[in-house]
Amino acid sequence: MILNILSILLKLFEGHRFITESKKKGILAYLKFLQIVRTSIIGAICVVFALQLFVFACVGLVLAGLYLAPIENEIKAWIIFGLCACIVLFVGIVLSYVFSEKTWFKHSGVSKLISK
Repeated sequence: MILNILSILLKLFEGHRFITESKKKGILAYLKFLQIVRTSIIGAICVVFALQLFVFACVGLVLAGLYLAPIENEIKAWIIFGLCACIVLFVGIVLSYVFSEKTWFKHSGVSKLISK
């Protein structure tokens, strides 16, 4: 009888210890996940800033080249207008692709989960 009671108490204590360990591991996994998310967001922001600098530098090179070119001002203005129109068109196409529901559906792996 006493051995049964001790056995039950030992199981309760071991179950409580297992739950405590699981909580600790869950909190550690959550903190690791937050660290990964924070690092990836910082990296994404750095990439966006670098791309902006690259685009500004490319546009600046073209504008400086046009300014130094020995052609009429009206032709320079049409070239700048065409360049800006191409940039707007390109950015619009890229943004429509990135924010497309079909693209997210395909790359997120949801289609594989639905098929299973």
